[in-house]
Amino acid sequence: FDDEYYLFAGEGSDPDDVEHDELGDTRHNTYVDHDPLDYVYSNLPDHTHILKHAANCDHCKAKKFVSEAPGFCCRSG
Repeated sequence: FDDEYYLFAGEGSDPDDVEHDELGDTRHNTYVDHDPLDYVYSNLPDHTHILKHAANCDHCKAKKFVSEAPGFCCRSG
């Protein structure tokens, strides 16, 4: 072994140090068709609320919404 091996020998992980329980416990992986993102997408709404559009800003031509304050996009220049 070279000198660098002895400098960094205690750092990181070594495959010999891994316990056998961590290597691959396949007893818990019985669901073949299990999608891990099912939980994320399970509570999506059927429809969404879309804000009504108002006239675009005269100064910067930004799209505006009905409840937006005047000058919100660019403070009118």
